[in-house]
Amino acid sequence: MDEIKKRILNKVRDLFFRKGFGKVTMDELAAELGMSKKTLYNHFSNKQEMLTEVIRDLKNDLTIGADRIMLDDTLSFTDKLSGIMSFLGQTLGNMELDFLVDLKKSNPSLSKELENYKTEAVFNRFSNLLEEGIRKGYVRADINKSMAVMLYASVVEMAANPEYINKIPDHLKGDIPYHSAEIYKGLVEVMLNGILKEE
Repeated sequence: MDEIKKRILNKVRDLFFRKGFGKVTMDELAAELGMSKKTLYNHFSNKQEMLTEVIRDLKNDLTIGADRIMLDDTLSFTDKLSGIMSFLGQTLGNMELDFLVDLKKSNPSLSKELENYKTEAVFNRFSNLLEEGIRKGYVRADINKSMAVMLYASVVEMAANPEYINKIPDHLKGDIPYHSAEIYKGLVEVMLNGILKEE
């Protein structure tokens, strides 16, 4: 991908994630990038093509980033788990609810593709990581692996969806970190350490 197209795609991704697909115009994109609409159309035929490229680029980033952490033999199980959650928070943290709702409405097939990818990636990677944790003695061998994977997948889905955060009573929101990466870290800590004191 050439440098100009990559620059356009990065800006498109940022705007789509923050405002939603439908609310961003080609005029706005051109103004934000400081280039003419003609230059935009030289690289993308329309907004729909941009959206498809954004989702493809996101999936690629998630795959490369998660695999890099998973395959790093210098990291412990807990470092890998925390690292993946932080990475997901940083990568998905700018994806506002408006974008997810807009995507589902304007392009159901692409929305389904993203959801299927997230589900498969989360389940497969965490299942493999859990096996490693059991093998290396970080995780109890008698743990219900299916339940643990389901819990992890729920955490990822919840933290990546602002609608869940908005349901939390105002008096509790003060203790929730502002950035998604920190939310993921906090959830991992609770998931790993639990809420009960050791006897």
